[in-house]
Amino acid sequence: MFATDFIDGFLARKLNASTFFGAGMDALCDKLLNICSFSLLGVNYKTMMIPLLLELSIMLVNYSSYRAGANVKSSKLGKIKTFVLDVLVIISFCIISLPVFNIKLFDIVIKNTDTIIRIFSYIIIIFSLIALGDYII
Repeated sequence: MFATDFIDGFLARKLNASTFFGAGMDALCDKLLNICSFSLLGVNYKTMMIPLLLELSIMLVNYSSYRAGANVKSSKLGKIKTFVLDVLVIISFCIISLPVFNIKLFDIVIKNTDTIIRIFSYIIIIFSLIALGDYII
């Protein structure tokens, strides 16, 4: 999911094929994917609804900046937030899927799934708040 996002951006810049429209659509698609991921996780883990609201807030701030004619490129902090967010969301989905495999090695992780995902959501919230503040400034 996020690997292709980094690859397409790298290739667009490397091949000098990036456009303003493409960059905007890429950012919008990233936000929509994050919103879908947080919505799915939020069904069982309510703390994941806060990152969902923060992603919507970041999207609104970026849209407002775009409407005002400002630069809507991702900041370095935004890229770091996106990386952390993507990794933790992928790990969250993997952890949720562990009971299907019924492997005793993962019992401790399975028993602590709620706590682990809550910790992940707090980490995502911190990074999202930092990125949101950066975009507002």
